[in-house]
Amino acid sequence: MSKIGLFGKLFKKKDNPVPPDPIATVPPKPVIPTKTDNFKVAGISSYMDNLMELAYENDDYEKSKKQIVDDFMYDEKIFQYDFPVSKVELIPEPENEYDSNAVKVVVDDVHIGYIKKGSCSRVKNLLSSGRVTDIDCSIFGGKYKVVWDRDEGYVLEKDEYRFGATVEITYKLETE
Repeated sequence: MSKIGLFGKLFKKKDNPVPPDPIATVPPKPVIPTKTDNFKVAGISSYMDNLMELAYENDDYEKSKKQIVDDFMYDEKIFQYDFPVSKVELIPEPENEYDSNAVKVVVDDVHIGYIKKGSCSRVKNLLSSGRVTDIDCSIFGGKYKVVWDRDEGYVLEKDEYRFGATVEITYKLETE
């Protein structure tokens, strides 16, 4: 055997006749600027039964003051109900008997109200523009509690907030 030995033959660099592929560069996708506008939902009180179909009990609402402090959840409202949203539909209702410009708000197949009257034209224009990239809805309200961190210690407050909803429409800005 030669001076290289058995291990030398096993670990000897081999010639690579095929050069490695050059790193492929992919041109970056152009960033399309977007904007999000918020619109209030009107008539929630008329659709409370529907709204409560979407509600889930918030386990955090049952926590004691000590648990809230220990979990660093103080200084924030903890509502009795959560309203997770997965699908939002905005449906123009030209045949609506009260307002031919009305836009119905449907969340997860449940009618919860209408876009506030003064915003309907803007919403309809956005929907017909083809520039909408996302529609979301935040639902809030009901009983809540909050633990405030005060100089004199932690203070538990319980109260109730009126139910409401806001529709958020994200759309592409027009480019020149």
